[in-house]
Amino acid sequence: MMDGTALNGEKGSEMLAGYTNLPCVIRKMTDEEAILAMTESNFTYRSEILASERAQALKMQLDAIKRQGERFYDRELTRTGAIR
Repeated sequence: MMDGTALNGEKGSEMLAGYTNLPCVIRKMTDEEAILAMTESNFTYRSEILASERAQALKMQLDAIKRQGERFYDRELTRTGAIR
């Protein structure tokens, strides 16, 4: 994920309201971890989600989980000497 990317929250509306200092939590995440956090947050905090939005978010989650597994598998093969 690019440095400084907001995963959730209403940063734009807070800035328009005149806030210059915004509380935040900064976490180092992979792109896949950020996608999972963002979609879970949307499911948790949005009361109404269109079926098409839910489907797209679930696909994003599935793809992110698959990519995480691929990286883990590659790391294990490298660690065990199966590939270099």
